[in-house]
Amino acid sequence: MGGKGYTGEKGIKYAAHLVYRYLPVTENWIYSMVSRMKRYHGVFLATRTENLDKFPWDPVVAVREKSLPYQVIEKLHKEWFGYFRLHLQAIEKYRVSLIHAHFGTRGYYGLPLARKSQLPYLVTFYGYDVSAVPGKRGWRERYRILFDEATLFLTEGPHLKNCLIELGCPEEKVVVHHLGVDPEKIPFKERKPEKTIRILMAGGFVEKKGIHLGIRAFDKLKERDTELWVVGWYRKDEPRHARGASLIFSAFKEAKKKDKIKFLGYLSYQEYMRVLEKCHILLAPSLTASDGDTEGGAPVVLLDAMASGMPVVSTLHADIPEVVVDGETGFLVPEKDVDALVEALEKMINAPSLWKKMGKKGRQRIEKEFNVNIQAERLERIYDRYA
Repeated sequence: MGGKGYTGEKGIKYAAHLVYRYLPVTENWIYSMVSRMKRYHGVFLATRTENLDKFPWDPVVAVREKSLPYQVIEKLHKEWFGYFRLHLQAIEKYRVSLIHAHFGTRGYYGLPLARKSQLPYLVTFYGYDVSAVPGKRGWRERYRILFDEATLFLTEGPHLKNCLIELGCPEEKVVVHHLGVDPEKIPFKERKPEKTIRILMAGGFVEKKGIHLGIRAFDKLKERDTELWVVGWYRKDEPRHARGASLIFSAFKEAKKKDKIKFLGYLSYQEYMRVLEKCHILLAPSLTASDGDTEGGAPVVLLDAMASGMPVVSTLHADIPEVVVDGETGFLVPEKDVDALVEALEKMINAPSLWKKMGKKGRQRIEKEFNVNIQAERLERIYDRYA
């Protein structure tokens, strides 16, 4: 089955995208990138489907619609079962040019498919798969096999690239490829001081987002008219979410400024954009979680905020410094340091003259280096080397 893929109507080729689920709302960046590619049409290969109304796509080839226990999924991978037969049929049907697996774990379990198809095999690592998974039984050896057999690996930034190399991946096989947002769909608004200064935090309720520390930092701010708006969600059946939510609600319970903290829950992207426009400062206190989980590169909320003209207070964590330029587009402090967060927030709140300058530079940086339209084109050029 190996060799060059089929070039269809208008010169379009097909690239298979391996994912566990199509598609969690927390992985919307995958959809954003693939949907903007012009010369490679995506064929999503998944174990099950969800959020098809939010992320409409054709084709999505899934084994089933309902969730399977992780142990069962692993058993299906090992035994070849109908899982790979269905995906192999899709690869043959669309004459796929290459396979792109998302997350290192998915990359390992997709190896039999790559071997059988004999197609170029690319794998993107996103964070947890580099920071936490290698500590689990058997995964260093599994990654060693993956590093040996896959064609190319992509990471969001240089920090994650170095982490992958330290795990044993050949340096010549790793390429940095930034995620991106669409600046054309994010209105730019110069932030100006108002009677109430609104600070925004957004993300899944997992420990690595540091939302619990952000609440504590906000609670320690000097008395003034400020509010903290929290956009986020969690899944009760997901251990990482359960722990993260517990930390957040514990911090909220201990807070003295409960009446100034607003939990907005999960919002659609359009709803989130409206909230973003109303806020003045983004707080993103990401950290290395107790289980080793980290950001893969930088939270996408940083890209959205900077594109909208919002100054940022964040941490020296993972590849966040690759996105936020300390002192130019925001302030960065050591992770897990609540007092440093307080100091940075106070400095930002008390210097609204910086907001315009930081907001403008942030927007320019996103337009140039983290623009999903440009990044989709760059990804296609990477594909061109192998397809």
